[in-house]
Amino acid sequence: MNNHARQTDQSDPRERRIVDMKIPLTWLISTAGTIILALAGMAISNTKNNEQTQAKIDTLITSFARLERRGDLTEARVDALRDASFATQRQLDAHAMRLEVLERAARK
Repeated sequence: MNNHARQTDQSDPRERRIVDMKIPLTWLISTAGTIILALAGMAISNTKNNEQTQAKIDTLITSFARLERRGDLTEARVDALRDASFATQRQLDAHAMRLEVLERAARK
């Protein structure tokens, strides 16, 4: 039986192989530090990008509000010009009617 156990050990080399997975502490600490610094850098970069994006959005909102006010002023001016045009047209029509009345009176 002892002979049989030896044959089993020799036939299966996986049982005899022992892998030592020791990692040096300095490598482990430096790798962890590098990962932490990389994550911190990404967080800071992300924060800066968010601030820049927010600043751009605020600028766009301000510009849009200014353009909206300018559009409202333009619409008000157009409305005033249209009203003035209608008033002028009514006056012209009234003058034309008076002129026709005067011309008819002069012909009689």
